[in-house]
Amino acid sequence: PEVAAKLGRLTAREQQVLELLCRGTSSAGVAKAVGVAKNTVRNYVSGLYKKLGVHSRAELIVWAKRHGVV
Repeated sequence: PEVAAKLGRLTAREQQVLELLCRGTSSAGVAKAVGVAKNTVRNYVSGLYKKLGVHSRAELIVWAKRHGVV
């Protein structure tokens, strides 16, 4: 339930960014794929950290894979 609640708080764009990051896409690659600036990607990543309770990109990816997000 906690995982579902956390995932439910993510916007569609945050979910998209998370999936791209888990595929190993760089910030620049994510920015190009979703049509935003790199700084905007940084803001999305920061929001993901807060919403999912992680503190690094590696931790974010491990969390997502552990919980079957990607």
